[in-house]
Amino acid sequence: MGIIRKTVIIGGTKGEKEVEAIIDTAATFSAVPKKLADEVGISVFTYKDTPLPPDGHIEKIPVGIGNLKINGCDRPDVFYILSDKAPVLIGYISLQSFGAKVDLKTDEITITQCLPVLSFIVTDK
Repeated sequence: MGIIRKTVIIGGTKGEKEVEAIIDTAATFSAVPKKLADEVGISVFTYKDTPLPPDGHIEKIPVGIGNLKINGCDRPDVFYILSDKAPVLIGYISLQSFGAKVDLKTDEITITQCLPVLSFIVTDK
């Protein structure tokens, strides 16, 4: 388990943006700040009761679907939408969808499943 920083592309119905992300092999889910979600067009499709630090209190966190591109490979992905102060976080489930191998010594990500996949965006239409 560990953390590295990498440039990724987050996309939605309004476009995409290249951002620096924290790649955290110990985090389960991926997350983006609300400002980025709004900018690229990641719409909320549900809310998830989520325990938050430091005391574990439960809050309803918005969840949306967008696209994640790592090393030129892209996939639809689920993102928790957090406050504007939150970093872009890529978690274990997202990494698994790419078959990603994260080398913490070299800060490199190797994608083993970069097959053509239909990307999709949920819209309210």
